[in-house]
Amino acid sequence: MSNTVFFFKKFRSSTLGVLVVKLVYIAH
Repeated sequence: MSNTVFFFKKFRSSTLGVLVVKLVYIAH
């Protein structure tokens, strides 16, 4: 679980990560 959270935080810092997060947020 901690591995997933760490990856999520690291992924979020990238521009692509932010874009994906926004797309997922809109999709829900």
